[in-house]
Amino acid sequence: MEKWQAGFFAKTVADIINTNPKTVLPTTKISDIQKVMHKYKIHTVLVVDTNQHLVGIVDHYSCMI
Repeated sequence: MEKWQAGFFAKTVADIINTNPKTVLPTTKISDIQKVMHKYKIHTVLVVDTNQHLVGIVDHYSCMI
């Protein structure tokens, strides 16, 4: 929102999506997911299977539970 300020609400999803999100496998350790989040300064990682199909989402809060 800060990047586009007042023009943000005129943007479409296509304007703001990340087409190369960070992904992990379901077998990835939580400590490794936290390292990915810290390295890339992100709060959410997609969990995919070996065929790159989305199976879930892990966010920073989930890693703390």
